[in-house]
Amino acid sequence: SAQSQRSIFSFNSSGVACTATGLMAPRGIDVDAAGNLYVADGQQRVLIFDRPFESDTVADKVIGRADFTNCPWNPPASASSFSNAQDVAVDPAGNVFVSDADFNRVLEFDAANLLPTGNVADRVFGQSNFTDIACDAGSPGNKLCRPASLAVDAQGNLFAASVLYPPAGSPLLRVVALIDPINDGSPREIVNLPYQDFYSGGSGFRGRPGK
Repeated sequence: SAQSQRSIFSFNSSGVACTATGLMAPRGIDVDAAGNLYVADGQQRVLIFDRPFESDTVADKVIGRADFTNCPWNPPASASSFSNAQDVAVDPAGNVFVSDADFNRVLEFDAANLLPTGNVADRVFGQSNFTDIACDAGSPGNKLCRPASLAVDAQGNLFAASVLYPPAGSPLLRVVALIDPINDGSPREIVNLPYQDFYSGGSGFRGRPGK
């Protein structure tokens, strides 16, 4: 029945839910081909639930933190930390991409669900290395600023919503495509839209580009 398919994930709005069962302001989610659930959590981490609709609602792995209960605020930029994980996307091979807005980058973890908790990222997009964090930094064409929503297509290409601050004029909402990011990863800007159209009203969404 429909009722038997439902499962409730705990939510704690007090901001102290640094556990394997608690969430604080969860943002993006995705599900891989095996039914594993990935949640970008406000505790600057991504929780992985192994087939939760067949098992339980206790997270089995965490990335972005060393363990489930170690959640220091504002960690330094590294290959194993986030500052404001906004969204998560899983490609057909099980590789996991996380948009890390405050560090202006996207981190990629090879087959994250097959690795132990606390594993480090294999690739970074939007920065030249794992410790740089400047908005629109990185090599030419490899620029991200406050990336939010992510999507992966059936071929494994990654699409990221970001912000572009031109030398003059208003900010733009930018969609960046990373074609074959595991093997190539050269970002290609595919569209720029007036950011204020989405930020301030009309029929668009309000706030930062996101889901």
